[in-house]
Amino acid sequence: MQENIFDQFSKLIAIQSADKALLLVENALKTQPDNVDFIGLKGVALFHLQDLTCMQWLDKAVTLEPKNPYRYSSRAYVKDALGDTKAAIEDYTIAIELDPLDEVAHNNLGLLEEKMGHKTKSLQYFKTADDLAGVSQNPNYSFPTKHSNVLKKPKTKWKTIIEIFSSSKGWMEFFTFVKGRLKKI
Repeated sequence: MQENIFDQFSKLIAIQSADKALLLVENALKTQPDNVDFIGLKGVALFHLQDLTCMQWLDKAVTLEPKNPYRYSSRAYVKDALGDTKAAIEDYTIAIELDPLDEVAHNNLGLLEEKMGHKTKSLQYFKTADDLAGVSQNPNYSFPTKHSNVLKKPKTKWKTIIEIFSSSKGWMEFFTFVKGRLKKI
């Protein structure tokens, strides 16, 4: 049941129906008032409705599950969106302490450090996020050679026609093509 509510909630948020998502979660909370997942979802729905009481619900979720890194990451996202980047950095830092392998938290913390002007710190978090996600820092990019098809100009219709009728190979290919088409008629 809880998974079904989460799926429905996610779909409603995705289509920007936060009011319906809030109603869904409030109904779930009537039957399970201490369900920390529903408490957190209510905070998310209220955030999408631009209701500042969202922080009370996200704080409550953190209080109920202080060892759950997701609770801190969720609250950090909202804190930053509400303009409290410094507090968001603190929450992402706790989330990473609880789950050092969370590449999303590392990436998001990198974004916030960059936003605060801390380039060196941000690059460290980005590198860690990339390493955890298996993303190469130095992909093997190379420019195509001069003779590559990528750099050749496309043929015009007239160039193609001239090539067909100016060589015996072109004539044979054209003749074979026409012969094949006539057999289908």
